Amino acid sequence: MDSYTLFFDGSCSPNPGTGSWGAVLLRGEVAATPHAGTPSAASGLIEVVTAGGILSSRSTNNLTEAAGLLGGLRLALEVVPNPCAARLAVRGDSELIIKAVRRELTLRAPRLKAYLVYAQAAVERFGGLTVKHVPRADNARADGIARAQRGSLSGQPVYRPNLASASTVIVQGQEVRATNDALSVFSGAGCFLDAALYVSLPGSPPLLPPAKGDAVVWGRDMQFAILGRTRLDVTVYVNGRQPPPGRARRRRAPDPVRAVVEFDIVDDLPVPMHVSVKAPGLNGLMDGEIQFAGGALLLSGMPQTYQRHPFWESDVMTMW
Repeated sequence: MDSYTLFFDGSCSPNPGTGSWGAVLLRGEVAATPHAGTPSAASGLIEVVTAGGILSSRSTNNLTEAAGLLGGLRLALEVVPNPCAARLAVRGDSELIIKAVRRELTLRAPRLKAYLVYAQAAVERFGGLTVKHVPRADNARADGIARAQRGSLSGQPVYRPNLASASTVIVQGQEVRATNDALSVFSGAGCFLDAALYVSLPGSPPLLPPAKGDAVVWGRDMQFAILGRTRLDVTVYVNGRQPPPGRARRRRAPDPVRAVVEFDIVDDLPVPMHVSVKAPGLNGLMDGEIQFAGGALLLSGMPQTYQRHPFWESDVMTMW
């Protein structure tokens, strides 16, 4: 069985602030003596590949460490020829994340939990696995990669909601308040799902890696890391809420559309969900008349955690 060693780390300065992660994959099993995650003749390890990336504007040290683990595991899955027949040694300097991967503790913070859901799915694809904590001094290589990340937002998905209209999405029987991009010419066809909402959904929605080249969603002066993708069977009311049973609609509105829609799972999204009327399967949403309400009503049906998000601190009432 082939052996590989993965070192991962995260960086966030200030904390909280914009985060980044780094990982290095080495061929061979880690030696007992410290080598700072850097291959050398003494260690017997051969560096295979490195990777890193930028994260959300409101990251923390723990979130960046979890992102480093997830990014490193995905890196290993991409380059190791046959993961199910390979042995992987994972090394990091975050005791919290190491213990969480070993299932020695349960993470309750929804944002951290979302990263670990993906990471646990990744580690199960390797034939053999050991996960150990190392001192920070022994993780210098991955740390240096994390600190060197300077990402560009060009070509990344954009979150630019229509601030005068809200949607309702029915997913797995749950009614979710969402933003949309009805009548907007500025956004693409992306549909976004907040990572905290994703981990709260019953069952096991499919886990897919991010689309190639997509790392963050950006909007205004903030950015939000993409953890992956999922496909959900949803019913979307583009303008307003689902009418209560037995009550007719008071005004004309587009009929709801049911479709299987692909969502980017996004860390720290300012809303539970965002749907695009340009997305495959949802383009029939604009067949009716749209009536706009004020921007304040956009947030009124959302949990307080979203209403307090700094994304909404300025000109909520204006369309941009």
